[in-house]
Amino acid sequence: MPVWNKPQYCKDLIRFAEVVAKHDDNGYISGDIGILHSISSAFGYSGNDRLMIPNLTLMMHKKVAGTVPTDVSSLNINIEYCCDIDMTLDRSKDDHITEYSLQLVIIGYMGGKEYTNCWHLDKDEEPQPGHTHNHTHPSYHFQAGGKKMEELNTGEVMLLGAPRLPHPPMDIFLAIHFVLNNFYSKKDFTFIDRMFNDYDYQDIMNRARERMFVPYFAAFSAINTHNDFKIEKVFPLAV
Repeated sequence: MPVWNKPQYCKDLIRFAEVVAKHDDNGYISGDIGILHSISSAFGYSGNDRLMIPNLTLMMHKKVAGTVPTDVSSLNINIEYCCDIDMTLDRSKDDHITEYSLQLVIIGYMGGKEYTNCWHLDKDEEPQPGHTHNHTHPSYHFQAGGKKMEELNTGEVMLLGAPRLPHPPMDIFLAIHFVLNNFYSKKDFTFIDRMFNDYDYQDIMNRARERMFVPYFAAFSAINTHNDFKIEKVFPLAV
């Protein structure tokens, strides 16, 4: 079965929500992930391969080590995701992804006040003919900041648009998996380990990695002939 299979993707969206609900007994994250049911239905009946998830929120009522201000005791991690693919392209030569954006908007709460931090994973846009980038632009890169940060009163805080950190693209499953691995302590949230070891969870993740990671990491092969995923684009500092 092709890795970009829309019916399978729709099934995985529902299955993923069910797996999380099965293990998340206290409803730490399963509540909002339930929207994947309706998203699956809408995506399945759409006439294209563009998947958009405008806002999926994971709540965490625990302190994260290294957080400033130190008294921030709970977080809302909002995931905004958009991905469009072109199945007519040859996957061995061209990136199927034609549009991509993953935004992480992290809101911390302390004494009735909100503190915001943002990261985004983007696909780089090729410069116009005759122009070049002024800085390194890996094909897919994590970068601090985002549109939400531009709306804030930063006071004396300095925010930088650099660096762009190379990272493979992630679909919604890998994005949630990324958040769980980086923000949710397995000691405090014991259901995480059980869920990660669930066969259905691993099955979905394996398809997601095959879909998103395999073409990207093929760029590091000496015999690679891909047009989009090549070493000078995915990891410019290597050449």
